Amino acid sequence: MTIVRPAFLTPAGKGFRPRLPINVASRDFIENCYQNFDWLLEHEPVTRGRMSVMRGYFISRYDDCMTILRDTDRVTRIRAKAKGKAGKGGYLVPGPLKHLVSSMINTDDPEHRRLRNLVHRAFTPRALKKLEGRIEALTVDLLDSAEKQGGVIDLIQAYSLPIPATVISEMMGVSDDDMPIFVKGVSFVSRGFNGLSLLRALLWDLPRLDRFVRRLIAAKREAPGEDILSSLITAEVDGDRLTEDELVAMVFLLTLAGYETTMYLITNAVLMLLMHPEQRELMLSGDHIEGTVEETLRFHGSVQATEAQYAMEDIELSGVVIPRGSTIFPLLGAANRDPRVFERPQIFDITRSPNKHLGFSQGIHHCIGAALARMETRIALRHLFERAPNLELAVDPGQLKVQPTALMRRYESLPVRFR
Repeated sequence: MTIVRPAFLTPAGKGFRPRLPINVASRDFIENCYQNFDWLLEHEPVTRGRMSVMRGYFISRYDDCMTILRDTDRVTRIRAKAKGKAGKGGYLVPGPLKHLVSSMINTDDPEHRRLRNLVHRAFTPRALKKLEGRIEALTVDLLDSAEKQGGVIDLIQAYSLPIPATVISEMMGVSDDDMPIFVKGVSFVSRGFNGLSLLRALLWDLPRLDRFVRRLIAAKREAPGEDILSSLITAEVDGDRLTEDELVAMVFLLTLAGYETTMYLITNAVLMLLMHPEQRELMLSGDHIEGTVEETLRFHGSVQATEAQYAMEDIELSGVVIPRGSTIFPLLGAANRDPRVFERPQIFDITRSPNKHLGFSQGIHHCIGAALARMETRIALRHLFERAPNLELAVDPGQLKVQPTALMRRYESLPVRFR
């Protein structure tokens, strides 16, 4: 198959202009996100816009994003705090969603530090080293099954999803039979907060997940095991432990971040290598798997922005004053293509060095599971392309369906053929 560069990876031409004000949740923006990023970087690095019903300022340049991500004095994750109100505040959300919005990703220090200190031990190099052999064996088993199936397979369902889903379930001490409860309860987030999927999640999947996690917590209190949840239950820092609600929120967060982000990182890395045969050959001929993972995070990462931030005072970026109380969205996908920082940013180059991308964010909210995601993706790529060096896309890249989720780059499926 001749690889044709699809429209979504084509740089913005001179005549391109986005619909202003931007709506990053619109189909037009999602399908042309990189062209939109290119235009914003050059013409409106700080722009007013919205993400569905949320309105705010979207920032695209690397240095501006770094400023917001690292500035804990002028920027907060707590909306009420920026508005000068008491309490945690934030947008009104249905009860079942509160665990997602009340987790440590939406807290500031010292509360954020407290929660992070209680969970970080599960992601230390020593802890991750113990998982390496299990991930190696898992990828081999999955590839054995894929080869036996033959013909065209969906790499996401057959490979990209089972690796992190199995790993996080085992890390949590959840049985194989119970893992679907986790998957159904949180996977709707990547498909967007709308329609019947949201209604089903609110009325069924999330309440069911909440009840299950609380039963699991009770069971682990009675009979702790060698898993993250047992460690979180017993973890103590300066006499402080997680409450049950905090434990539930942490499980929601780690489950969501632990399998979905990695699933699509593996998927996007494979897609980029299939679309850039010369880079695949380079990876296979040398020691460039780590570079492949990093360049995928920069060039075609699954997460294109951070959660909402809020200005606690007027902040000037690229000549634009963002008023106190405003919502700010750092566009990581745009920052990672900023020509002021990256040479030839529109080229996928696995030998790129340095590569100080923002794929896992920066500052105090740098992704705590970044090392695990990197390890899983490295192992997945190595085994896949050692087993199937001539793997090929079974469809034209332009036929791949992107999930209609704002500021994410996630595919419905990735049909491939083993050769």
